[in-house]
Amino acid sequence: MRTTRMLKIALLICGCLLMTGCWDRREVNETVFLTALSIDKGSRQKYEVTFQWANPETFSQFPSDLTKTPITVYTIEGNSIEEVAGKLTEISSRSPSYSHLEAVVIGDEVAREGIHEILDKVGRTFQIRRTKFLLVAEKKGKDLLQAKTLFSIPAFDLREVLSSSNRASTYTQVSYNEFMQFYKAEEMTSFLPILHAVSSKEDRPSKKGVQNTLLKVEGMAFFQGDRVVYQLDGQQTRLWLCVRGKLLQGTPLLWKEGSRTVATFKTVSQSSKFKLNSSVSAEIDIHVTVSTDEIYSDVNESGKKELEKMKAGLEETLEREISQLIVKTQQSKIDIFLFERDIRTRYPQKWKQLKEDWEDTYSSIPMKVNVQVKIVNSGMLTRNALD
Repeated sequence: MRTTRMLKIALLICGCLLMTGCWDRREVNETVFLTALSIDKGSRQKYEVTFQWANPETFSQFPSDLTKTPITVYTIEGNSIEEVAGKLTEISSRSPSYSHLEAVVIGDEVAREGIHEILDKVGRTFQIRRTKFLLVAEKKGKDLLQAKTLFSIPAFDLREVLSSSNRASTYTQVSYNEFMQFYKAEEMTSFLPILHAVSSKEDRPSKKGVQNTLLKVEGMAFFQGDRVVYQLDGQQTRLWLCVRGKLLQGTPLLWKEGSRTVATFKTVSQSSKFKLNSSVSAEIDIHVTVSTDEIYSDVNESGKKELEKMKAGLEETLEREISQLIVKTQQSKIDIFLFERDIRTRYPQKWKQLKEDWEDTYSSIPMKVNVQVKIVNSGMLTRNALD
């Protein structure tokens, strides 16, 4: 009896070892690891899709072909994304893998005409992780995927920029999941960062072709439904994030008098609160804690008096620039600040009255911006280092 029991246990252990085998396999040298793709408007067919994939053999310690580049960029046209994906298998014996895809770049023309089909395809492709980034290209996404970047694989460079950089708050990263939360929400404006090509020598738009460019993320594109209807540059995006209470620590803020910059500050912390008054007017209370970074004018006074002057100057600058941006969006009848979400969640009864004509209401509702600045680590209460 004991012998039989031991035999059963031994067979069970052997069976567990057999269960660790693979049900399927895919060799590295038989796979195309896609790292990024762009979708533009085609010249002959509806879509022009550009694939970027890594060539793993070039990263070997002893590569077999020293002339081969780390990436391959290939463009295919088709009337649907699925048709293009099928054509990719016709030009390569290797099976495409989307599991390493870092970003999907949507061309400007496609973004303005509608991206519903693209979102549907990305959502149905099980290999594409929902945490990967979506971006809108300044022009054609195809050109951006051919850019020369600091990393040997541009998609990895883009991933690092989106994941760990941007202390200037000139954009905010958006994954597929995050975009779909706004896209599917009732009457909600959704948004994506904008990808640019700049010169590899200086921070200017590239004029020497895609091989002499770097990738730069700056500004935001805003969607109503599935179409881009409004865009912000980097400076405007910083103000937009300030209204939303999303400024990152270290973000530079400028005190300006006319066109002259008087001083620069770095953000320590920031918050914002939207208030709707009973008279259908609104207030935006913004609190910013900053530290002094640079002073461009001669400081004739020291101590608390000069500190109050700097505080008032920065408050006036932010209030003026934010108010100007709000007026521009009201003229376009596009609520990029998501005030409608604030009203719906905090003033549900009021939202029922404003919901039907929100675009017209938003264009005419008075908005008052109140900015309160607190300056820490100013160095104004100690002796100037230049004295």
